[in-house]
Amino acid sequence: MVKYQHYIDGKVCLVIGSESPWAEAALLNLKAKHVITIEYMEIKTDYPKLTTYHPSAVAELNIKNLWEPVDLIFSYSSLEHDGLGRYGDPLNPFGDLESVARARCLLKPHGILMLGVPFAPDTVLWNAHRTYGKYRLALLTMGFQIIDLIGSSCYVDKHAVRDGGYCQPIMVLRKTGSHSKLMR
Repeated sequence: MVKYQHYIDGKVCLVIGSESPWAEAALLNLKAKHVITIEYMEIKTDYPKLTTYHPSAVAELNIKNLWEPVDLIFSYSSLEHDGLGRYGDPLNPFGDLESVARARCLLKPHGILMLGVPFAPDTVLWNAHRTYGKYRLALLTMGFQIIDLIGSSCYVDKHAVRDGGYCQPIMVLRKTGSHSKLMR
């Protein structure tokens, strides 16, 4: 992530899904101005540069036009679980796609999404997670331009994917266009 510190330094960043605050710590170490975490499980903190919200609280702020768009969103090993009910979220077969679409609404124009999901043939491993192949990955990244893949060795050495495993690079994505253009 150091390679992309210029997207983080002095910026407001958002972490989606956080059982432990490793991503928040990494962003703050890279000089994020402030980090916001969205998580279904309650997180208590008194650290002044960290704010936490339940997803429903963020939705309410956004609906009331009180949400300030963020510069960068980071999510690793989280959104592939959305809609499967495993972590207290409601059942929804499109939960992952809807979560990315909602995240896009929380970003500033041309904001950055750093997203790590498992790459393998398109599959739902009930109720653990999804893996993303050619089709679902295209749906997941709609409205974003892929800038880079961090840890993308699975494209060089595909033996793990071929043997039933998967790899989980971090996609660096830039928000493109507007929703009104996407819906036409």
